[in-house]
Amino acid sequence: MVATGLQPMTPATYDPMPGSKTGHRSPWSRLWLWAAALGSTGGALLHFVVALSGRADWVAYFRAPAVVVQSVRDGGWLGAMAGVVIGILMQIARLYAFSADGIIPRLPLTRTALIVLAVIGLLRGALVPASLLVQPTLIDRYVTFDWVAAAIWGSIGLCFAMGAALTAAAATRVM
Repeated sequence: MVATGLQPMTPATYDPMPGSKTGHRSPWSRLWLWAAALGSTGGALLHFVVALSGRADWVAYFRAPAVVVQSVRDGGWLGAMAGVVIGILMQIARLYAFSADGIIPRLPLTRTALIVLAVIGLLRGALVPASLLVQPTLIDRYVTFDWVAAAIWGSIGLCFAMGAALTAAAATRVM
């Protein structure tokens, strides 16, 4: 082996977040990031299955917009394409959680992505309860699925937020 002066990248030398040191990361950040990744993967799989099923009743049950449901009924591509794109975006979210945890090499703008994902999840989770504060008559429009979806989105957003916060806190303690 020729000595080049470069160290091979191993789990012991890989630094997933600049300023943090492997082994000094909070075990809690790892828990939150893995929960965010698991939630994102579950959501992605759900979107893939529903989108590729071609069943308009499934698409309607999951409260897709009317134009998407009609596209599925007509045999169009919009329903499948929308579900697959959302599933891919959720898989990208999973990759950012794994990147922050150091499972995979660092992706560009990892901290920013975690914060954006946290905000999206928390806002989507707050959408149903907040809309009722603004217009209480909407209570008749919401079904159990809306509340469950809001709770799931809010939980995933919380996982991304806690993972981002604890990863950043661990990085500043080490520096």
